[in-house]
Amino acid sequence: AGAVIERVSFRGAAISLSFFDGATLRDCDFSGSVIQASAFAGALLQDCSFEDCEVLQVSMLAARAVRVRFDHSNLYDSRFTGSILEGVSMRDCNLTRVRFDPTVAGTVDFKSSNTAEARFEGPSG
Repeated sequence: AGAVIERVSFRGAAISLSFFDGATLRDCDFSGSVIQASAFAGALLQDCSFEDCEVLQVSMLAARAVRVRFDHSNLYDSRFTGSILEGVSMRDCNLTRVRFDPTVAGTVDFKSSNTAEARFEGPSG
């Protein structure tokens, strides 16, 4: 088990080569941040916001996201492989080269998102 991070604001932060692997993040706000080449592998993200972010080449490998918002974000070349997504919003996002294979998805909203070159092979749910 990793760190427990609750009700922390990372708004507008520049986050690069940072590792949140195995962490529990609850009610955290990353809105307006640039997150690049970082990892949330095996993390639990609950009630967090990544709205209006640049989330570039980020690994969410085997993470669990519950009620997380990525709306209006660029998630270029990020990885959600093996993740569980429940009540996740990815509206109006750039999902170019994002991998979701295989991912267990509850409710995920991709409305108005660019899914060019995104990989959804093998998702279930």
